[in-house]
Amino acid sequence: MSEIEVNDSSLSVVPVIDPVCGMKVTPAKAAGKSVWQGHEYFFCSGHCVKKFEAAPTAFVDDEGRRKAGAVVGMGGG
Repeated sequence: MSEIEVNDSSLSVVPVIDPVCGMKVTPAKAAGKSVWQGHEYFFCSGHCVKKFEAAPTAFVDDEGRRKAGAVVGMGGG
C-alpha cells in the first residue's frame, strides 16, 4: 500500500461550507474556526462562530455533517 503525502497549505485554499449559513468559506481566509467532537469547522463571520458554539447540534449531526435544514440566511449567519 502506498502512502499519500498531504500538503496542509494546499488544503487551506479548498472551500468548505460554513455549517451555520451555508456559505462557501476558504479556510485560510475564514473569519473564524471552531473544533467540535474532533471536527474542524470554518465560518464566514464571527456571528456564525458564536451561533455554532452556542448550539453545535443545531447545525451538525453526531458524525460532523451539516444538517440539511441548517440554512438560516444568505450568508453572514
